[in-house]
Order: sequence, then C-alpha cells, then structure tokens
Amino acid sequence: MTIFESLKLNEKLLLLLSTNGIEIKDINYLPLYEEYQQMKEEGEKVNYIVANLAERYDIGERTVWRLVKKFGGTFELSAG
Repeated sequence: MTIFESLKLNEKLLLLLSTNGIEIKDINYLPLYEEYQQMKEEGEKVNYIVANLAERYDIGERTVWRLVKKFGGTFELSAG
C-alpha cells in the first residue's frame, strides 16, 4: 500500500482528527494519560502526578499539563 492509498483510505478520520487539533504524535502519550488517570483515581495530588509523569517521560511539566487538558477535552464529530 502506498502512502497516498493509506491517507486516502483514512481521509475522513484524519481530517476529523486534524480539525480537532489532534496530531499523530499524540498517540505516543496515551500511556502517560492512562497513568495520569490511574494515579488520580488512587487519590494522588494532581501537581504530584504531573511532576512525576514529567520526570518519567522526560518532558516538561507544561507539556504534561497540555496533554492532560487535550486528552480530557471534548471532540467535535464534524470534519468541517
């Protein structure tokens, strides 16, 4: 399969993701968000969770805050 064929096959989904500000690289942070949710359910303080995840994933705390906000946000179902 060519890149064109792959993009064409997934065009609507990719447009929907793009419209909602979701980038392909965001998939790399799914485990981070799952850990965030689990730690939060266990009663950990949010600031502690963010600092812990930033250190473990070797990214800035601001990046963790951005991801938490992004992944917890709502999703528009129309692609424009």
